[in-house]
Amino acid sequence: MKFIFKNLGPIHEAELELGDLTILAGRNNTGKTYVAYALYGFLKTWRNWTQFPQSFRAQLQSFTKSLNIPTMEQLARTIVQEGQAKWAVDREELNRIRKALLRKIARDLSGALPEVFSAPLEAFEDASFEVVIEGMFDEAAPGSTFIFPTGDEFTLAYSKNEVCIRRVKMGREALSIEIIAALLSDIHLIFFLPKLSVPFILSAERFSISLF
Repeated sequence: MKFIFKNLGPIHEAELELGDLTILAGRNNTGKTYVAYALYGFLKTWRNWTQFPQSFRAQLQSFTKSLNIPTMEQLARTIVQEGQAKWAVDREELNRIRKALLRKIARDLSGALPEVFSAPLEAFEDASFEVVIEGMFDEAAPGSTFIFPTGDEFTLAYSKNEVCIRRVKMGREALSIEIIAALLSDIHLIFFLPKLSVPFILSAERFSISLF
């Protein structure tokens, strides 16, 4: 995963590739903390951006069509009838979509840098960062479980060629197809978004302890 920073504190432009071990080194006031905190802010909050604006969800709908994914109503109807719904997935196309969505989220979150740093808007007026993913995401997943306030429980599992949403537990009341479709929309969102590491800060330096 590669990050490109522009106009971030003292940094005019920089590129950083995250590896298994990434070390930031340099003199004081050269931007190390800016980079570390921007990366932390992105990796910690990017999934929360899925309070996603309507334009983002509209884009997801177009991707849904390009992957020939059934609509939420179709999936809900099949689940009511059969207890689960499956569909084939084009691995390469899904990977392309995930990269595009992640780039868009990174661009949108550039505007949230003042909030990440708890700083005035003008401090990051021209700042931006981008994320570039090389290679393929691992699409295989043993399954994620989603428990809703209704008491209903679903699992989402996918291999390289197939996705399956299964209803493993029903709530106390029977739900309409429309309500099930609404519940599945969040699962649907998670299917499109890649899995990234969740950052954890362990600082041994007094100023960064206060910052983070």
